[in-house]
Amino acid sequence: MPSEVSSSAVSAMPSRNEICSAAFWRAFASDLHLGGLSSAAATDARSSLPLFSQSMQRDGYFEGHEAQLQTLAPAIGRAVEKCVEVGLPPVFVWVFDEPWESFRIIAPIISHFLGADYKLQPAFWAWHIDPQKRESGWRPHRDNSRSLAPDGAPMTLTSWIPLSDATPLNGCMYVVPAHLDPHYGKPTTPRSQLPDLSLARALPVRPGDYLVWNQAVLHWGGESNEAAERPRMSIALEFQRGDIPPIQGPLLSADTVPPFETRIRLIARQILQYTHMYQWSPDLLRLAKDMQYAAIDPA
Repeated sequence: MPSEVSSSAVSAMPSRNEICSAAFWRAFASDLHLGGLSSAAATDARSSLPLFSQSMQRDGYFEGHEAQLQTLAPAIGRAVEKCVEVGLPPVFVWVFDEPWESFRIIAPIISHFLGADYKLQPAFWAWHIDPQKRESGWRPHRDNSRSLAPDGAPMTLTSWIPLSDATPLNGCMYVVPAHLDPHYGKPTTPRSQLPDLSLARALPVRPGDYLVWNQAVLHWGGESNEAAERPRMSIALEFQRGDIPPIQGPLLSADTVPPFETRIRLIARQILQYTHMYQWSPDLLRLAKDMQYAAIDPA
């Protein structure tokens, strides 16, 4: 089980009323936005798409770079650190516009693989991997082993964006390239049938970089080491083709950022659906359950 963000010090945890108030979050991170952020220009990916397509077909993933992400990362990262300081999981950073906008920047790349009508799944997360606590990312897994079309094309994708340098010392991502994985694309992969993990590739990245993998690819976040200079912080979001039934519902439009109330409900859902991954405190679980039905103040 991952050691990251287990039972945080909840004595300073904000109240339900604070969390459900937009005014609280505006004061929490005044350099981020809750509506009113001008949409960032989508990346011009035309020159990169042939290489990305080749890598996706062979390896099941690719790495890109976008300068706008480098600009957004510091403020999002500071908000992640502040969430941890007050006893909230980093996923609460998704209350702000900037994480959503980060993935809109790479929309042309996602649409190249999934089609112009692709959708956002209600599945996202944020990480703060603390080397001083020897925390780690999620263990080896596949997001959805049944996510490939008959011709091998991806029907779903995950994109992962670093908010800080991600290195082998602080828990960067690792993948087993698809062409080296004998279990790739098969319906189930029992842990006893995992491929030789010595075939894995470490993927060190920096703010401004991003990773995209199809959800049949085996991947994980590494364990951090006390020698690392700072925590590894990152965000991720999942996507699917728009012409297939929802894998998780309700699907979200890729053209707009969800309103504040929807974000609050979705954050609560993320916490509750990962109870098998984290040792959440009773106070946090109670808060997440309350957030699903509490009155929301968007003012």
